[in-house]
Amino acid sequence: MATATQQITEVPANLWYVHVDGTFDSKWGSRRLARAQKARLRKYGVTSVTLSSSPITIGAAVVDTHS
Repeated sequence: MATATQQITEVPANLWYVHVDGTFDSKWGSRRLARAQKARLRKYGVTSVTLSSSPITIGAAVVDTHS
């Protein structure tokens, strides 16, 4: 998630994906937000909406020598 300055303060355990007719629509940092998007799409008449998720893993930090 991010602060007002867009700094990441926490990383979600999963990314949640919204699909329409089996095609990627959007991705979200929580199941709650993905479900809200699904509800918005259904409100506009989209019927074939599904959710999926994938875990996020964080590796060791690597120094960026090009910055």
